[in-house]
Amino acid sequence: GGGGGGGVRGCQILSVLHEQLSCGVPVLQRAVEEILRQCHAVLFRQLAAWMVHGMLLDERGEFFIARRLPPPGAPKGAGGGGGGVPADPHSVSFMHEDEAYGVAEVPGDRQHDTDAFALRPAMLPSYFPMRLAHKVLFVGQAVRTLKSQRVRLLQRDSALKATLSRADELAFHEALDALRSRPGVLNVLALESVVDDMQKVVAAHLWRLVVRESDLSGALVAARDTFLMGNGTFFNELVACTQLLTSVPPPQQPTADYDLAAAFQRALLQAGLEDDAVFKHVSLSLLPAPRTDESQPQQVRVGGGGGGSGGSGDGKLVAPDPWQHVKLHMSVSWSLRLLFTDEVLGKYNRVFQFLLALKRVQFALKECWMKQQVAERSRGGVGAGAARAAENVDPSRSAGAGAAAAAATGVSGLPVSRWLLRHLMAFVIDNVMYYLQVDVLAVQYALLCEKLDASRDFEGAQVAHDEYLSSLLSQCFLNMRPVMRCFEDIFGLCRLFAAQFGRLPANCATASAAQQRSSETLRKIFCEFERQTNLLFRMLSGVRSHQSGPHLSQLLLRMDFNHFYTRGIGRSRQGADASNVN
Repeated sequence: GGGGGGGVRGCQILSVLHEQLSCGVPVLQRAVEEILRQCHAVLFRQLAAWMVHGMLLDERGEFFIARRLPPPGAPKGAGGGGGGVPADPHSVSFMHEDEAYGVAEVPGDRQHDTDAFALRPAMLPSYFPMRLAHKVLFVGQAVRTLKSQRVRLLQRDSALKATLSRADELAFHEALDALRSRPGVLNVLALESVVDDMQKVVAAHLWRLVVRESDLSGALVAARDTFLMGNGTFFNELVACTQLLTSVPPPQQPTADYDLAAAFQRALLQAGLEDDAVFKHVSLSLLPAPRTDESQPQQVRVGGGGGGSGGSGDGKLVAPDPWQHVKLHMSVSWSLRLLFTDEVLGKYNRVFQFLLALKRVQFALKECWMKQQVAERSRGGVGAGAARAAENVDPSRSAGAGAAAAAATGVSGLPVSRWLLRHLMAFVIDNVMYYLQVDVLAVQYALLCEKLDASRDFEGAQVAHDEYLSSLLSQCFLNMRPVMRCFEDIFGLCRLFAAQFGRLPANCATASAAQQRSSETLRKIFCEFERQTNLLFRMLSGVRSHQSGPHLSQLLLRMDFNHFYTRGIGRSRQGADASNVN
């Protein structure tokens, strides 16, 4: 029965009956077996409707597969790409099939909803393994894709064979009927064997549809050019067009999206991509910042806790970046929705947001360099090298050594200089960007292409793509919250430095009395940047010792090729020990 109220219902009844099979009373056991056999007949009708016809005939929500309930305000269909459907099946909301589009719905009428279904674990019979439930879900989703109207339309004017034939459907029906007609209790292993056979047939059809007919390689190239910033020309223009926009807090939600759309179109024009087939299906939006305390970015106080002037207003704060939640939306072909699900697009967006933040910081530091060059040329270019050498003078060797010299040096004893700080920041940011683009993204994409060439069914392609995304998230440190928080702090310091570049003195040792406040700001940024980069180097060195990957070794070698950070960490530790002794 399916009524409301509490108690067990639907597939949960199967679990209760299965537990009573071992009661020990023969008469009662035979009665339970018969009841369970009749209930299994209902289950087989559900399985046949889902796995053979791609239809979910579940009026009362009693099956272990259900349609996901779209989040409030989410656009209908899959046109906008991007996510909103929760990835965790335990936290997803469900709606019954009749609420979605009626019990007698034909799969071809909604060809974009193949990823809109999820398992409902509470309804899964206790003797059904989870792997079997996932296989049943996959077969039904694949059948919905193969039975869509668009495939039928393609059949009319091409020799497309990527669809289920009547013979396949008949074979599926006969296999399920034969299993249902067996005497005794349902053999779950036999059912799994039948589902495996159906999965092989469906996966072979999907391979022809997704990989060959729908140009999977072209879709992966489009994802690389957009989410992974493979089209560097466009994203350089985009960062330049949004520089003024992102230098101030974002406006209210609709206006922020309109401003991003306008900047996006300007960047397309500047890069000559206004008619590009890929970027026609791409758009940007600004997501609201997460509200939870755990995910709220921490504000970083620039400078150490002790020393300095007593004024509380002198300590600057690096505020969290409100533009770090820019999301890229890409329309995906209806036949590729089984591979590019909302969960997968969400993972792509995590990589994109990290790359965009890195690209913005890199662009801002280059702008600082250009401003300095313009300023030097406006002064006639005379003594530019001498002026830069004067900025980098070691204050400990100057006439007024002592306390003033100590105040003009960083944690590692380096002179606090605007030029030197910009160089150190650009060195770290450029090496991280090179590591991501060359050692991670390019290498992993080449491995993905090799695996796709070697695979011969849809499951192989899906597993290869999932491993590709998992490797990207891992090697980009997106699954390591301490490392990501350190990157956020470093990015914030670079943004603060770039925003105040024109007001900062050339060198703390040669700053005038009027520049004392700006000199203190420069020293705090310098010291905090040294601390954060040393912390990052220590954490990455610890990660390398646990997972010895050549990609991470390459990054650490580039950052510390002359033992700069190794010696800097040693100097900072010696300084800390000396201060503790004093």
